[in-house]
Amino acid sequence: MFSEYLDVMLPYIGMISVSYAIDLAMIICFGVPAAILASCAGYLGSCLLKIGKEKTPFEKILFNIAQFIINIFISGTVYYYIRASFPPENTYIILATALAALSYFVVNFSLVTFLFAFLQRKSVLSVWLVNVKWAVPNFLALAPIGYILAFIYTGIGLMGIFLFFLPLLLARHSFKLYMDMREMYLKSIHSLASTIDAKDHYTSGHSQRVARYILAICAEMNLPEDYIENLKDLALLHDIGKIAIPENILNKPGKLEQWELTKMKTHPNAGYEIIKQITFLKESESVKHHHERLDGSGYPGGLKGEEIPLGARIIAVADSYDAMTTDRPYRKGMHRSAALEEVKRCSGTQFDPEVVAAFVRAFPKLEGEGFRLNLALQQQKTEG
Repeated sequence: MFSEYLDVMLPYIGMISVSYAIDLAMIICFGVPAAILASCAGYLGSCLLKIGKEKTPFEKILFNIAQFIINIFISGTVYYYIRASFPPENTYIILATALAALSYFVVNFSLVTFLFAFLQRKSVLSVWLVNVKWAVPNFLALAPIGYILAFIYTGIGLMGIFLFFLPLLLARHSFKLYMDMREMYLKSIHSLASTIDAKDHYTSGHSQRVARYILAICAEMNLPEDYIENLKDLALLHDIGKIAIPENILNKPGKLEQWELTKMKTHPNAGYEIIKQITFLKESESVKHHHERLDGSGYPGGLKGEEIPLGARIIAVADSYDAMTTDRPYRKGMHRSAALEEVKRCSGTQFDPEVVAAFVRAFPKLEGEGFRLNLALQQQKTEG
């Protein structure tokens, strides 16, 4: 019960707990039926403990119970089949345990991945690849503990189980610290993005809108989920370098003079210098080069074509579209359809044609209520 209660939230597909090791030990010591009964009872007990703290939907309870039954039945079948097929030597016992643990992990992770891919309307492969890196360390830590728990119970009895429960709690605590660190990082990203809005009043909300457009573009380009999540964070910070720009230039109610424009053009480099030390962010060069143009006439490096990082090319389209449709003190924002035509016109000179084509395909969805709702849910997930 307590092993299920002490769960840890994964980034995209729900929670994991240390009960995996308990289930494995139960299969080895007491057989499949007893393991299923204990696992389901423990889960229902954890739901009772959480009453008042959170409400678990009935359909979620049914899914989890069905999942426990399937997981334990398959892994237990694997374990006892191997035990029955080979001599009762330690080598074969360890092999049976390892394969049972692996089958438990694969079945459990696959079921949850399919469910979340269906609910989030994403490809199974993309959800699998993003979350497997979070789940595998937990599996590698808990599978041996499950075997050792069974070994201790056989040799010492129930008292040994209570003594060895401490390593389970330590494993859970270490994993939770890691996930909490990731959550703090995400909150820091959003706090940094808010500082941009606080300084540049005329572009308030710009970074959040750019991040949403990027989600739409990347979905059309079928880019990997972890790449999309990283690029979304970079998009939230793509203008962080404006912190180094004087407010009288940022908020000037008119067109900038040449020296002011030169100063403004330093913000991509300044932003890159700020975020390149953030170890969680990959390809931070995309922030530095999001004002480059495909024909080489952009800044700060005058890069051409594929010399420009893909992330920068994607940010450029989303950033420019939002800038065109936003009111400024010296001009009114363009209509969305007119801005789209301008993006299309600049395809091949300013913008990457592949990125523009993806944005054009995504544009009808950007106008739809369903897409706006999906973006709102995505924002809640990252900020919650």
